[in-house]
Amino acid sequence: VVVVEVIVDVDRVTRALEEAGLIASSRSEPARGEPVIVELIGLSRFEAYRTVVEAMRDELRATRVEMLEFAPGRQILAVDGPDEPEALSARLTRLDRPGLELESVGIDPAGRRILLVGRWIPESDAGGSATGLEPGASGAHGG
Repeated sequence: VVVVEVIVDVDRVTRALEEAGLIASSRSEPARGEPVIVELIGLSRFEAYRTVVEAMRDELRATRVEMLEFAPGRQILAVDGPDEPEALSARLTRLDRPGLELESVGIDPAGRRILLVGRWIPESDAGGSATGLEPGASGAHGG
């Protein structure tokens, strides 16, 4: 009876197969049409999130914006559209929407992910009408 234990360096094997042309490169550009994953950090109000999504659809020509995760201060979206991650990140940081500031803090072109930190200063804060994370929040708080 023979027992064999094999330890495989997957990265080395993959590189060798890619160099030999036997498999497609894992470092190659992803197929066009895959969504860009956009992670927004720091936007804790639904109004801010909605403003970003509307801007993606209106100004950035996104064909689909799908919410993957929504929590106070963190939203993750899948965005289909004409822009690659670098271009989408640059365009988002240049958006001119009152009260909204977005700063790019990370781009992974191969993984098609971008990370943005957002700041929201709504014009309606002085009047107190914009509150909470719920769509259609009335601004009234029970007590």
